[in-house]
Amino acid sequence: MKKKLVSIMTMSTLFTLLIPGIIFHGSAQEPGVPHRSDFAKLTLKISSTKEEFAQLEPIPMIFNLRNETAQPILGHAALELSDHFIKLFIVDGNGEGHEIQNLSPITANTAAAPRPISPGENLESKQLLAFYLDQSFPHPGTYRIQAKLYDASWTNEIKSNFLTISCR
Repeated sequence: MKKKLVSIMTMSTLFTLLIPGIIFHGSAQEPGVPHRSDFAKLTLKISSTKEEFAQLEPIPMIFNLRNETAQPILGHAALELSDHFIKLFIVDGNGEGHEIQNLSPITANTAAAPRPISPGENLESKQLLAFYLDQSFPHPGTYRIQAKLYDASWTNEIKSNFLTISCR
């Protein structure tokens, strides 16, 4: 009798836990509900207010995150360099990139609050690349910069277009 009671209690507990999971899974498949895996469908654009800079001159950058799909996508608004969800790379002619280090004087880890980004919604951040420019752009010349934005859990990334700048 005791074994039967334990078996019934175990089955009812499993059933109680299984039903909300099935309901949640079904609702996540409905159109209009943001999916975590859709993060890569967002569009990230990088630009600057000018193209030519003096050696060691801070570089104004504009990061633009947009949902160009017809469905909401789960993303975040952590577009500040100090948030550390954006990484910048200098890309050479072969497509090889090396990361620009020390984008911000803030070294603490931050968290991004996931939020749905609606169709057509546009998030923008104006930042200044100003630290360790002598290491990132050591010689006069043309540089191609690309940004990568990571989702709140660091499992997906978006690559931006290339920003071409000249240092003289």
